[in-house]
Amino acid sequence: MEDERVVESSSSTKIIARASSSSRASTSTTGVDRRAETVTFRATSRRGGGDDEDEDVVVTVRQNRGAIAVDPTARWVWDSCPLVCEYLCDEENVDALVRGRRVVELGAGTGMPGLVCSKLGAASVTLTDLPSELALLEENVKLNACPGDSPVCVRACAWGELDDETRTYDAVVVSDVLYHQPVRVLEALANTLRALVDPDNGIVVFAYHFRENLMHDSQFFEFIDRAFDERARVSFEDAPNVWLYEWTLKKR
Repeated sequence: MEDERVVESSSSTKIIARASSSSRASTSTTGVDRRAETVTFRATSRRGGGDDEDEDVVVTVRQNRGAIAVDPTARWVWDSCPLVCEYLCDEENVDALVRGRRVVELGAGTGMPGLVCSKLGAASVTLTDLPSELALLEENVKLNACPGDSPVCVRACAWGELDDETRTYDAVVVSDVLYHQPVRVLEALANTLRALVDPDNGIVVFAYHFRENLMHDSQFFEFIDRAFDERARVSFEDAPNVWLYEWTLKKR
């Protein structure tokens, strides 16, 4: 038997967490149980190409799998993640951020937002994380593969370790990656975003969950301010500690 917790959200969205019978559901504000074996995001999104019909977007990811080699936070669906997915499924945002665009998810963990983009008509999707975390991403890519989805590839990307052949993307999606990192890591993350986003029309979609270390995390936003302009900032009524930003590179 599995326990199932379904939490209704706005925009016809549901977050579903499934746990084995040995664990009791313990949900956050977004309904994510980090002891669950799988987490499912489900939303309704408008079809593109002049078709007025709605379509279901469903992504199920496995989490909390295997021995943790480097980062003990990498293999869970954190609170900002389903909010980012919901944001990407908004009719206007699908067209502006996803459909027909080259998307990369940085620090992808379980890969849920990137996999949602593959259902929404992105030109291509790349999921990146540390080498130790790629097996879970590859497993989740196979779990969600359906005919008609955008192609998805998995690649290692350690922040700051880029070369002159690094490609750029139309949309760089990042969710729940700030948590007690040293300043050098925060600077490396900001530099990696700058290197990956297309300088002409690329957009960074960055979700930040404020916990207890805002003063320290503010150093990351200082690095961002040097290279990026803020195009949008979004807050969520049901999750006031989650902020979502859209950034574009400053024009030189």
